[in-house]
Amino acid sequence: MELSELSEKINEMVMQSIKHRYMTELNMNLQETDYNFNNLSNRMEELKAKHTFMLRPNLANPACEAEFKELNAKETARLKEYIQEMEKTRVTMNDFTERICLNFFKCMLNNFEFLVIYYDKLYLYEDFNKLPGGKP
Repeated sequence: MELSELSEKINEMVMQSIKHRYMTELNMNLQETDYNFNNLSNRMEELKAKHTFMLRPNLANPACEAEFKELNAKETARLKEYIQEMEKTRVTMNDFTERICLNFFKCMLNNFEFLVIYYDKLYLYEDFNKLPGGKP
């Protein structure tokens, strides 16, 4: 098999290897972030269920106003914390994805430039004029 036949496969292997490396890194980080966010979400939903359970009709009684305000303040704080964590997770995922994508494209461009320069300077057997009676 001649180098010219292999060159297409070499290029594809290099580019696929780079793609696989960056996709694996991206997926691992996103899975970890997703796992952490799901844990937080489950904890927040349990707290919300607890607050909902504590919400009783007798809290409308003026004598229970302090308890109602305290429960309302806890639920408001829970919701505020949950929204902040969602925003923080979104920003983290976007920043990481952007950084990985930029590194991926930079790596692809560097490898592409190298391969172009390498193949441009490479003399292939097919580049030489064959003389009559020469070996094929």
